Amino acid sequence: MDGAAQDDAVPPSPTWCDMNLELALLREGKMEEHCGVVPRGFLCCRLCEEEFRQPKFLPCLHSFCKDCLQAHVKKYADEDGYFGCPICGTETTLRQQKVEKLPDNLFARRLSNPAISLQKPPKRDKSRSCRDCGQKSEISFHCINCDDFLCQMCSESHQQQEETASHSTQTIQDYEAQNKPRSRPASPDTPSVLSQCCEYYDAYDIGAMFCVDCDMALCAECHTKSHQEHRCAELTAVSQNFEIKIKPPLDQLTNDAKSLKKTLKDLEIAEKVVEKQQIRLQADVKNRTKVLCDLIMEYENVLLSEVDKSQSHNRECIQQKRNDIELHLASIQAVTDLTEKLVSFGSEEEKVSLRKKIGRRVRELCETELPTQAVNLVSLNLCEPDVNVEKICDLFGELKTGMASCSRRSSRSHISTTQESGHPSVSDSIESHDNDTEITELEDYEERDHDMLSASNTSETFRAIQEEPEEQEQEQSNSSFQSSTQDEVPSLTLDTPAKELALPSNIQRDCIKGMGVNQSGDIIIGAASAGSQCVYYVEKRGIIRGQIPVEKGWNIHSVAPDGKVAVAVTRGDNRYKVKVLSNDGCGTVLANLHLESFGLNYVAPYSHGQVIISSSRYAQLNRNYGKSAKSGGNVAVYNKDGQITLHITNEDFVDEGLYLFEKPQHIAADADENFFVCDPSTHIVSGFNKDGVLLFEYGNTDSDEEIYQGPDLVCVDRKKNVLVTDKREGRIDLLTYEGQLQKCLFLEDVVKFVSVSSDNKLVIGTTEGTIKFYEYL
Repeated sequence: MDGAAQDDAVPPSPTWCDMNLELALLREGKMEEHCGVVPRGFLCCRLCEEEFRQPKFLPCLHSFCKDCLQAHVKKYADEDGYFGCPICGTETTLRQQKVEKLPDNLFARRLSNPAISLQKPPKRDKSRSCRDCGQKSEISFHCINCDDFLCQMCSESHQQQEETASHSTQTIQDYEAQNKPRSRPASPDTPSVLSQCCEYYDAYDIGAMFCVDCDMALCAECHTKSHQEHRCAELTAVSQNFEIKIKPPLDQLTNDAKSLKKTLKDLEIAEKVVEKQQIRLQADVKNRTKVLCDLIMEYENVLLSEVDKSQSHNRECIQQKRNDIELHLASIQAVTDLTEKLVSFGSEEEKVSLRKKIGRRVRELCETELPTQAVNLVSLNLCEPDVNVEKICDLFGELKTGMASCSRRSSRSHISTTQESGHPSVSDSIESHDNDTEITELEDYEERDHDMLSASNTSETFRAIQEEPEEQEQEQSNSSFQSSTQDEVPSLTLDTPAKELALPSNIQRDCIKGMGVNQSGDIIIGAASAGSQCVYYVEKRGIIRGQIPVEKGWNIHSVAPDGKVAVAVTRGDNRYKVKVLSNDGCGTVLANLHLESFGLNYVAPYSHGQVIISSSRYAQLNRNYGKSAKSGGNVAVYNKDGQITLHITNEDFVDEGLYLFEKPQHIAADADENFFVCDPSTHIVSGFNKDGVLLFEYGNTDSDEEIYQGPDLVCVDRKKNVLVTDKREGRIDLLTYEGQLQKCLFLEDVVKFVSVSSDNKLVIGTTEGTIKFYEYL
């Protein structure tokens, strides 16, 4: 066979093992490491568990049969076209597209069907036979009219002949440029993985190139002619570069997978621990119940024995009394019968003979005291048991909870994090689990797009991106606050209450409008439900001691920290009728007055039947217009007749350059008639004595850093401390009457109401419907 024939010969069709895979392995020298057998699971659809039929790629690189994926999309896609991957749950949307538009997985398609023909295309025959001269020489021109290829000499002769002089000719380069196909069409037998330059492209040609700019595979000639100025590289070099670049992140992902598998294994062990702990605790509870039941039964036997003993004594007493009476009756009966018979049937001699005996016996019986006294019986009563939830809990014991970490932030950071922080890992908690074990939820991370070749999900860069901004801001705000204004002030985190009780369910269902604690420790709660309002008196163990319904038409306006309730009803424009109810559970009216207030915000009880009102406006007299409302926060004290006895506005502090009020809200007063006002608009809490003299003002200023986002609540304890609550900051500040900060209390719960009990415990009402008592001094 000559050289031309050898060039035109078509090589035998290779299998897939003889082509790309073997070439790649041979280049890497790793043929011995691979057996060339692709696992069946890689070539099977995870939905139908059969070999791929028209496999399609999802963005997460999971592949499924076209029909299987279409059925999944039809079943699970929402109205916007979003659906989750059946394997990993990655969300994908087709929008207006269809499943057919998803990319084909030609790689899996080729591996699953090795019989696909990937033969080399025929080589381009650059030398053709000239039509005129018949010589097989290099052709230079193409006649458009005759559709013939001509050499240089025959082309000149072709144009000089009379019958062909009018024909149009073109160079062979122009002909090939006009007739070159842009890409080889794909067919079921010859799948095209890359866009190709022309039909003569050969992937196994030494000169095969890849154009990065056009994303197209090139033959040597097309590279020289059309892509000389583009970024091009040999196809094998691009493939090898990909293999080199992808290896480090793949190794990292492999390590991540190992770490995650280990975590899953730890979770399985932890789940078994939880199951065992549940069984053990259930058995403990049942055993505790059995012990308590045995104790109750034993005590029942003791009580029944005592009852039997006492009642037996009573029966003996009764029987003894009965015997005495019966004996006395028998004696009387014997004397009576004998005397009656003697009188009726006896002779004179018999009567005279027995007269002394009968007289003596009758006299004895008459002088003997009759056994008619009441029997002294032992009286027993079974008292009502003093049993409540707390005592039952004390008998059973508490289920104390602890924390056991079960999550890993990353495959590399887990060990160092747990060792530095001192918290036990999952394996540690499993080895030394006890009653305090509690499994926590795994931490969730935000998904972010990231270049897989630059960082994996556990790299330092990626982890830095994933830091929670809210936590950083919170830490920064807390640190800046501590360092700026509270460096020298002690702080206390209120995490473990001295006592905790849940409000009754009927109160939790209502809208709670206020809460306070009276001198006896009872909790007074003002609540509103549909169509009615009521004041509840809850004793310190959580049992409702009493309730006072509010008259129809009246509204609970506020509940003072000491439990006094202010109710109000509107009587017209800016006119109100206000009552203050006592905190002793009787609902005694301490104040009953009509008043006029502009922009009423808060009503607080004051001494001697007076009330303090905070409002956003106040009345102003004008010669021309009479009385009108002037904008500006103010505080006013009203006496029993509804007349203002003390009025405080910002105008009183112009000389001092103070601006205290804008929209004052919560007010608290002490036994010495000092009162304290919170204004969340100016972020200031201020204190005044009974004459309206400013004791202190504390809060945000223009020059210093921000202290409050509120303040929202204020109350006073028996130690002359002012407790100021900022709900959004989750903090309670202890101030003196001079406005000096003594301590900061940080809360883990969302606060709704704050008060202080008579034994100086901080009482917190949470949004979850619980009341917590804390030691804070």
